[in-house]
Amino acid sequence: MRGFDGHPIILPSAVRGRHATSQVVVWIMTTYLYCQDQAIAIYRQQGGGSMSFVLRELDGAGLRQLVAQLHPIYRECFAAAPWNEPAEKIADFPARLARHTGQPGAYGWIAEKDGEICGAVYGWPAPAVLPAANAFDIAVRKAAPPDVAARLVAPAMVVAELMVPAARRGRGLGRELLARQVGDRPAWLATHPEAAAARLYERAGWQRRFSYQVEGQPLTVFTRAAVPMGR
Repeated sequence: MRGFDGHPIILPSAVRGRHATSQVVVWIMTTYLYCQDQAIAIYRQQGGGSMSFVLRELDGAGLRQLVAQLHPIYRECFAAAPWNEPAEKIADFPARLARHTGQPGAYGWIAEKDGEICGAVYGWPAPAVLPAANAFDIAVRKAAPPDVAARLVAPAMVVAELMVPAARRGRGLGRELLARQVGDRPAWLATHPEAAAARLYERAGWQRRFSYQVEGQPLTVFTRAAVPMGR
């Protein structure tokens, strides 16, 4: 049996044998396939229809290789309201992606349908202390109450970007990408307080913590506590 990219799939003993072909269809709905050291899964959209997506985990280098496909998704998500990012910031996405995915331990997930990227999320393990490398970092350090600041450092995960084009929203794909990115670990992110994603985070159990501005852009920090094993 071969995976989505043509490479052999090694199945666990529980799904081997003459019925493996039918069993693996069920198995991959609830767990990962490991193919060429990549975690791969299938996500079937919620609601009407029967569309499925291939979800693939990538390290920072793998994400950088997809910059040409990710850039138009970023443009669609952030050039529109409420973000209204200027053209120069949209154009800077490749450089920003390189910086983000160059963080120690950076990784992410992409969703694909027929070879087209339909969504992406990425981030990295938070450092032991809040950084002050740029305007965003400095603004977070100044605005974060002490009790919340403690939630923004290790062992938390930083979610840098979550992007799903408008045509793919409303079926749980963004929530699934986010869940795979953070797993059972504590995590935090910042988004526009009026973004549709803010409602997604609240429905997924994230908590609004504080608001601030970076270069005139309003942002709100959300955190999520670690999820106990078995839940």
